[in-house]
Amino acid sequence: MDSNGRAPDYITTSLGNMGYESLVYIFAQVLRSYQVAKALPNFIRIVPWSVVVNNNTTFITMDKIKNAADTVQSYIETNHQLPEHVTISQSTITMPNFLKLEVLYLINAKENLFQSIVLKDYNTAPTLTKALLVVISVPQTI
Repeated sequence: MDSNGRAPDYITTSLGNMGYESLVYIFAQVLRSYQVAKALPNFIRIVPWSVVVNNNTTFITMDKIKNAADTVQSYIETNHQLPEHVTISQSTITMPNFLKLEVLYLINAKENLFQSIVLKDYNTAPTLTKALLVVISVPQTI
């Protein structure tokens, strides 16, 4: 930028060429993560620019996922069953989709990555005939 006085059209990466718009977006996410975690993220999820600019793409912030988790936990403890969905920013999120958001939240938080997560569609798990108890160890630093 210094030598020709303008931003680059793209950069070449191991993933291929990355456009100027994607660079601005990625650096914004890195700076946001640094601001929240006081550390640089260990990795960044690259979201294709075509997904970012698509009006049908829904981005869910990590704060909203955390708040929705509180709502889901409260519902389960009160009603002794999963809710059919949880509402996040006017979006109705099914439980399979919410589970994916929760998993990505935990992975991101562990790696100091505080970026919005793209909502995708996942199917419901098959019904189990026997109860299954899984103990998951969650680090206390999140």
